[in-house]
Amino acid sequence: MLLNQVIASQQELYSDIQIQIEQLQEKQRHIQAYLQQLGSVESQMVSAAQMVQEAIASIREICPDELINYQATINALFGNAPVAQLTASIDPQTEVEPHPTPVEPQPETDDQIVDVIVEAETVKHLETDKDDLIQKIENYAATMTWNGYKKYVSSYPVGNISKATKADIQSIFKQYLASLDNDVLRGMIAKIENV
Repeated sequence: MLLNQVIASQQELYSDIQIQIEQLQEKQRHIQAYLQQLGSVESQMVSAAQMVQEAIASIREICPDELINYQATINALFGNAPVAQLTASIDPQTEVEPHPTPVEPQPETDDQIVDVIVEAETVKHLETDKDDLIQKIENYAATMTWNGYKKYVSSYPVGNISKATKADIQSIFKQYLASLDNDVLRGMIAKIENV
């Protein structure tokens, strides 16, 4: 009775601290989801940089005159402001003729045209294939109970999801799947189908 005021103030203080803890946990979940996104973006950036580097090497070797056009294409992906500067294939100390002798363009052969078409179709197929693989895994996950889904997701290196909301966990898992290559996704599906 005499301590009612003290007890009430301590309970209020306890309640305030509990609210702060929950708010901090929510912030922590958002930071964790953002870190997952950053990891995925970094992986895409490294992969894209390697592919561009390989393309530049091939262009320099096979058709160096096209390097300028390719550089313009890459720069155009960033909008009007040039962001990436690719090094020229010509040594800067080498003198360049002011008026180079015109070279008659070589007509493209049917083989070259077919190679370009096959390469474009392969890239498109790989993108579609990855989307299909991810969808197959998500369809399987959708059949699970909530606890089963959490257990399944936490069996992969996605970070601590014990306090995350359902939407956060689904988002984190989708980003994780997107960061994987097709072989790993196929392995996940094979594991699912063998259960």
